[in-house]
Amino acid sequence: MRLRSADPATPPRLDYGYLSTAGDRRRLREAVRVTAELVAPAGFGKVSAGLTERGAATLDDDRRLDR
Repeated sequence: MRLRSADPATPPRLDYGYLSTAGDRRRLREAVRVTAELVAPAGFGKVSAGLTERGAATLDDDRRLDR
């Protein structure tokens, strides 16, 4: 947390450090992959149109998924 101004009415800048470590990025990749598996079955058709844009090729490649 950092102050952005001497004015007490100005909210501070919050930097949570999300995705700042390799472990953070690994866990997020895992979450994205598990979510893709969960919504893939046809039973989720009402709430999910399936993968968009980059598709399965991106899910299989850590670097592409990170981008």
